[in-house]
Amino acid sequence: MTVLVTDSSALLTREEAREWGVRVVPLFYAVAGRPFLETYSGENGDYLSLLAKGQHAQTSQPAPGAYLSVFDEITRQGNEVLCLTLSSRLSGAYGSAMAAAKELPDRNITVFDARTTGGGLYMMVQQAAALAKNQLSAVEIADQLYAFRDKVSVAFSVADLTPLHQGGRLGRVRQSINTILNNHPLFLCRDGTIVSDGMARGKTAQQDYLFSKVPPGASHVIVHHAGK
Repeated sequence: MTVLVTDSSALLTREEAREWGVRVVPLFYAVAGRPFLETYSGENGDYLSLLAKGQHAQTSQPAPGAYLSVFDEITRQGNEVLCLTLSSRLSGAYGSAMAAAKELPDRNITVFDARTTGGGLYMMVQQAAALAKNQLSAVEIADQLYAFRDKVSVAFSVADLTPLHQGGRLGRVRQSINTILNNHPLFLCRDGTIVSDGMARGKTAQQDYLFSKVPPGASHVIVHHAGK
């Protein structure tokens, strides 16, 4: 049997993880020096109020040992592992999972770089769970996910770029882009990294942009919203 593993950036609820048979490895973050262990969606405390106060935010990927213990437990029971991580261009989670897999060379462990995060990763885990019900091997599921990955897209906008820069998620995007004069920066997750896609003037233009990024004929749309 193939057992799925992912990280908490997939935003699964505890019930979804149980129903889909997914093991969730937590990410770590700190706001104003206060550590948080990210687990299931809706169970991660009131960190938004700290961000709203302009507190410094930092993130950290799981250590290889966090994946190793999960991989070892699953494979000792005779199961295969398919681990889907958020994009390797946004986090070291993929590298940690690969390092853990190399510690168990005689086990059936496949690590898949989802090249996305958040709702995109959620969709990929959901698709993998549906395929796993057909008794496919980890490699067979991963082969089908490559085509599915190309169909998943993420667009978003933020009110404040500071947390993204503090967390190291914007790469080459200029920090000088800001939200003065009611301007809202627009972004895409493209090829596994965050790229700037312009600026919207006002809330209506911001919402119109996000709606425009839903492809015609899309079968699933996930909307995430944080804060006011």
